[in-house]
Amino acid sequence: MTDAETQCERLLRHLLAEDGITTLEGMMHLHIGDVRARIRDLRDAGIDVSDERLPSDQGGSYKRWYLKPGERAKIAARKAAQEGRA
Repeated sequence: MTDAETQCERLLRHLLAEDGITTLEGMMHLHIGDVRARIRDLRDAGIDVSDERLPSDQGGSYKRWYLKPGERAKIAARKAAQEGRA
C-alpha cells in the first residue's frame, strides 16, 4: 500500500467520523501533506466529496471538505458488498 493510499484511508475515516475537514486540519491532525490531492483521489475513486468556502479571520477564505448527504450509506453498502465477496 502506498503512502497516498494510506493517507486516503485516514482522510476517509475522518470524513466518515466528522462533519468535515480543512486543509490545516488535514495537515496538523492527520499528517497529510497535500490534502487537496487526497481529496481528488477520493473523488476519482467515486466518493462524493463536496466543498465550501469559508471566510477566515484574516480577510481571506479557506475550503472545508465534507461528504455529501447519503454518501456514508453508499460507502457502508459498498464495504458490506466487498466483505461479502471476500
